[in-house]
Order: sequence, then structure tokens, then C-alpha cells
Amino acid sequence: MRKILAFIGIIALVLFLLPQPSKAADEATFSATSDKTSYAVGDEITVSFSVDAGTYASTLSVIDADIKISDTSVIEPKDKTTPFVAGNIFSSIPIQSYQNGVINIVAMINPDNKPSSRSGVIGTVVFKALKPGQATISYDRIEAAQEGNENDFINTSASSLVVTVGGGTSTVSNSSTTVGSTTYTKAVSTATTTGATKAAAAATTGPEDTLLAITLGGMIIFLIYNLLKIIKTSASRL
Repeated sequence: MRKILAFIGIIALVLFLLPQPSKAADEATFSATSDKTSYAVGDEITVSFSVDAGTYASTLSVIDADIKISDTSVIEPKDKTTPFVAGNIFSSIPIQSYQNGVINIVAMINPDNKPSSRSGVIGTVVFKALKPGQATISYDRIEAAQEGNENDFINTSASSLVVTVGGGTSTVSNSSTTVGSTTYTKAVSTATTTGATKAAAAATTGPEDTLLAITLGGMIIFLIYNLLKIIKTSASRL
């Protein structure tokens, strides 16, 4: 009986040591805001793109993002060549472009003058209100990384901004209207010839974790096998 209890205790210990499901990873939260909810045709619309870096506030160093305009007949960037104006945190914009309603940017900190916090305004874009209607400005893709680990993206989420253009006067508001939320999960990057990271493959379990799981699984099977032998031997003696 003591042997049976000992084996049960060992099995319980092995199960306790098995890798537990990890908690939800930390993430950086991206947003787009404006100082009005409604604009008139002909207005200029300044939209700020910001990040709450969370636990990455001291390490976030590069952001590669696509910003999508849902209806370019309602609004479009005033400057289609270099639409994105950098803020003070991510002061370098080595790559930016605008095509087919999508603004692509690569924003980086200045390595010679690193900001103490990476949370705040990434930059701004000025849009023109072309005709009455609604357009959503959203992050279509985000790849963000930390210093010294640029090929391993952090988890991010983002909200969208709805811009309404009417025929009358513009309306001032204390906050912008946001809709929805998109989550971008951590992935391993694949570099392109442009120098910006453009593709991501889903992150996989490391080989060390797989080996540990196989080893512990084998131990459990071995212990169960021996436990059954003990039970069978004990039963035959009765």
C-alpha cells in the first residue's frame, strides 16, 4: 500500500511540474485620435497616431505599420508623398509611402537620443475632407519590436477612428470616436529587401519546451506502468 501511495505522490509531482499554459502576454496598444468628430467639406483633418507601450515603455524601438483609409473618396492625405509627420518619441521615419488608401510607415527612436518613455504620439497625418460621408482610419497591420530584438514582434492591439464629413460646419468634440479593436499576435519576422519587416510567421513552441513535454510524458507513462504492476502483484497475493 505504501508503494502505491508513493507512486501516486510521484505522479502528482510530475503533473505539477508540467509546463502550465502561459498567461496572456503583455501588449502595446495603438490608437488614432482627432480633435473633432465631424468635419465640413474642405476641412483639414489632423489625426494623431499614438501608442501606449505598457511594459515595453522603456524598450520599444521600431514600429512598422500600415494605416488604412476605408473610403478615399471621403478623405485623403493632404501630402501623398510624405504624409506622416514624426513625433518626438519615434523621431525617425526612414520609410513611408501612400498607395491605394494605405499609408505605410516605419518609425524608429533615435539611438543617439533615446526617449525615457516610448508611450505617446508616434506621429500625425493631415487629411483633406473631400465630400460628405464617413471613413474609418484603422491600423491594417502592426509589427513592433524592442531594442536588440528587432526580429521578434511584441503583441499589439489597436482601435480605429471614424471620421464623418458633412456638408455644413465642423463639430468640435473633446474626444474622437473609436470603433472596434484589432489584436496583432506575436510573431517571428521575415526581412524584405526594403529593409522594413513585411511578413510574419506564427510563433511556435520552442524545442526546449517540446523536449520537456516529451520527457515528462514518458515519465508519467513509466510510473503508471509500474503502478499497475504493483497493483497486480498486490492483488495476486490476496
